[in-house]
Amino acid sequence: MGVECALCKKEGRTGGQLVGRRSRRGRYFYGCSNYPDCTYTSWKRPVAELCEHCGNHLVIPKEGADPVCANKECLGGRTK
Repeated sequence: MGVECALCKKEGRTGGQLVGRRSRRGRYFYGCSNYPDCTYTSWKRPVAELCEHCGNHLVIPKEGADPVCANKECLGGRTK
């Protein structure tokens, strides 16, 4: 996927990449490759771009939608 884990970067761990996984019920989610040391997870697909307002990852909320900021508290980053 080629997207660095924001939580690993923030906490100083190296090599954390986001990878696609499946839950017990068969639903896809995205988590860090450093699990169980890193507990970052997201239901939304992350993209390699960062928000220009807060620096957080952009995610795609639905298939075919434009990327939005993953940070719910970001004031100006709701769109790319």
